[in-house]
Amino acid sequence: MESSSGVASLSVVFPVLALMFSPFVAADESASTSTANTSTQSAQDKTPSVQDKTKSPLRKMLNMPDALTIGASASITSSKGQTDYDSRTYVLEASWTTTKNIISTYNQIQRSETGSQVLSDKKSSDNFWQYNFSERYYLLAGYRYSSDEIQLVDREHEVFLAPGFYPYRSQTCRLSTAAGAVYLSQDYSQTAILAGEDAHEESWRYGAYEAFDCALMGGALSLSQSVIYSQNKEDSDDYRYRSMIGASVPMAYGLSVSVSYNLSYDNQPKFGVDKKQADLTTALSYKF
Repeated sequence: MESSSGVASLSVVFPVLALMFSPFVAADESASTSTANTSTQSAQDKTPSVQDKTKSPLRKMLNMPDALTIGASASITSSKGQTDYDSRTYVLEASWTTTKNIISTYNQIQRSETGSQVLSDKKSSDNFWQYNFSERYYLLAGYRYSSDEIQLVDREHEVFLAPGFYPYRSQTCRLSTAAGAVYLSQDYSQTAILAGEDAHEESWRYGAYEAFDCALMGGALSLSQSVIYSQNKEDSDDYRYRSMIGASVPMAYGLSVSVSYNLSYDNQPKFGVDKKQADLTTALSYKF
């Protein structure tokens, strides 16, 4: 998933290590305690100002709940497939996170041009719902819609449902996996039909999902990675996957910069569709 994810950043909390030394006299003990209390209070006084600098002013103005996150980004994407080209990518995303539920949507428009020729006009929407049964087990459901009036696959719908578990989960990092069923539906353009493709195809598939995200250095760096794999249950040679790996660095007031590498692979592509597509994206994002 986009990955992304179509997946949320985790806050990093470092434990405070208190070094206790046995005093030789009562006066020394009292002085040490007073100094420790003063230092602790000073740290607490500084914390709000640091948080104020990283939070979006719009978020504070709208008094948005902590569970809701909304973001938008604009990026330049360098793609490699049958032809290499650069494109502009725009993303609108949102997520709602509670103890039991994670609901997210990741919507993307990618337009590629070379001179006066339009190479692609991709639109996609990845939507996920995750229900946590416990600290280790969850249910994952997703729906993906994509279209490209320039390419030969006009419309594509993908629905999947999969139980999953966390092999590793902490306050700062999380590794999640899931396996289940996928339904895939595709509609092809008139050009593809004239080339011998069917107008419509659908299939049931086996699906697998894996994702990892981690916040490092007090949230100064966020790493993320994901893979979504599906295989036709009637034909083991018909498989595809989408993978993503990326890093994000937050700046001030909700702004962040990120870089990601996305790879899409289809072992049995249709006429005119790339078997392998690789995208390197550099983005400026604003989250509130």
